[in-house]
Amino acid sequence: MHRGVSLGCPPSHTRLCCCSSEFAVRKLKAAGSHPGLFVLRRSPQDFDSYLLTVCTETRSGQDYKRCLIRRDEDGSFWLAGLARRFCSLQELLGTYGRCGLQAEGAHLRLDTCCPPLPREKSNLLIVRSGCPRPPNSPPAPRRSPSQMTFHKIDPESLTRGESLGQGSFTHIYKGVKRDQKDDEFYQTPVVLKVMDSSHRNCSESFLEAASIMSQLSHKHLVLLHGVSLGKDSIMVQEYIRHGPLDLYLKKNHGEGKVTTSWKLQVAKQLAYALNYLEDKKITHGNVSAKKVLLTREGDATSGSPPFIKLNDPGVSITVLAKELLVERIPWVAPECLSDPQSLALPADKWGFGATLWEIFSGGNMPVSLLEPQKVGLPPTPTP
Repeated sequence: MHRGVSLGCPPSHTRLCCCSSEFAVRKLKAAGSHPGLFVLRRSPQDFDSYLLTVCTETRSGQDYKRCLIRRDEDGSFWLAGLARRFCSLQELLGTYGRCGLQAEGAHLRLDTCCPPLPREKSNLLIVRSGCPRPPNSPPAPRRSPSQMTFHKIDPESLTRGESLGQGSFTHIYKGVKRDQKDDEFYQTPVVLKVMDSSHRNCSESFLEAASIMSQLSHKHLVLLHGVSLGKDSIMVQEYIRHGPLDLYLKKNHGEGKVTTSWKLQVAKQLAYALNYLEDKKITHGNVSAKKVLLTREGDATSGSPPFIKLNDPGVSITVLAKELLVERIPWVAPECLSDPQSLALPADKWGFGATLWEIFSGGNMPVSLLEPQKVGLPPTPTP
């Protein structure tokens, strides 16, 4: 038997390994809790971290240990507290599966991965292929992740209110989310984005957007409370009082409320949000004024600036039909028109530029006045 590798914890102020995780523990118990059984899941707090929860036998009986796996900028993986790097998660798990680990005096075996059940949607990784082995590599920065993770919300805790409109694939409602803490009940106003049942073929892309937003936290990004998966797939978001920026600009254009300084503040805040996403190597892919929500109008007389939040991208352009893709001109980058699968970080820079044009045009895009040939579209056939 191999002696094993001693898994040292990080410095005392950040004890990240060997802590039990209630959700993963329930999953392991349901699978039989055999020593060596483990669950691998993405950290909900850090897009570049994975959590490994392992069932083990100790002197005091059965126990569950959690280890933190980090991913470097160069794509290598390593266990917190150990120096050795691996080129993939599979290589890391295979190596420690052969030689074992020592954590807090307990010997950890990595024998069998406990994957999600087919079509199971939970706070654990969702493996679309149904393959039980751990992923070979991390998901692509955007739009082709092999796993999803988000907080699951009970449909019974949601109340649907007035309609706020609809998108290409969703119906949007104002709603209420009810929660209980101890013996107290409280309600939170939310926005419910309900996936249209006629577009269920796009539900994976819809859930991918929710998965990515659930792992991000920034003051200029809309907060995702979670996803409800019952009769309908519902994205549950924070309620933003003043709604989409494009409608606000059109409504208040020429009234003196929306000054050049106001627009510059909005542009700067949108740049902050996109810079955060770029640092995380995540492509939004649908930057436009309708995806920017206005939390606070601001007041020039008192010096209070506006405050915006960038909403989720919705269904990816990589799965859109050509006619729907064309409707997103000029926000969609030219290279994505010819090859939607080429969607990458530079596309957000193009979208940011188009959105600036939109903001400083009062929410109306001048490109709508041009002939189709002048914006690179085939002419509309005459009957």
